[in-house]
Amino acid sequence: MLDALSITEADAAGLSELAGLDLAMARDFAARAQAAEDAETANDLARSYQRMARSYRQTLALKVRLAREMALAERDAPPPAPAAARRSPHRGPRRGIARRRGPGDPRRVRSG
Repeated sequence: MLDALSITEADAAGLSELAGLDLAMARDFAARAQAAEDAETANDLARSYQRMARSYRQTLALKVRLAREMALAERDAPPPAPAAARRSPHRGPRRGIARRRGPGDPRRVRSG
């Protein structure tokens, strides 16, 4: 059902990988900020932690939204049509096409 939202399995896997990297970086920045002795360095690291934590939260929110939209698309998708109904409408007899009536055609309207 990923195709309904134009997302591939590789895209979904990449999103999960990004979330993992965001979390790892947020943890690293948090640990370094707590261990920093210089206030300016600690502040810079804390700011980086906040950015990575926000990125992680946004990635998780996107994953939840995609899962919800896929579930809705799957639920609302019409059932597959039977084989007979899938037939092209252009394969039947040609209707509505005017035939050209030649001089030997008995249905030809004669004027005069």
